[in-house]
Amino acid sequence: MLAPYCVDGHWTLFIIAVKIRGVYILDSLKGNKYPSNYRLTSVVESVLLPIKPTFDTVNVSLFSIS
Repeated sequence: MLAPYCVDGHWTLFIIAVKIRGVYILDSLKGNKYPSNYRLTSVVESVLLPIKPTFDTVNVSLFSIS
């Protein structure tokens, strides 16, 4: 499941893999990429209850297109 997420004009993509109980956060901004820094994290957790997903951030700047 994909969940695009926009805050202040910056897009982040949450990839929700329910079967493996994982959520991948793709964000091109540098800095604090902790799952708790994203407001959507708590929404995803509440929707997936009783499953407790693991969250991983992915550095998408490695995939930038010139």
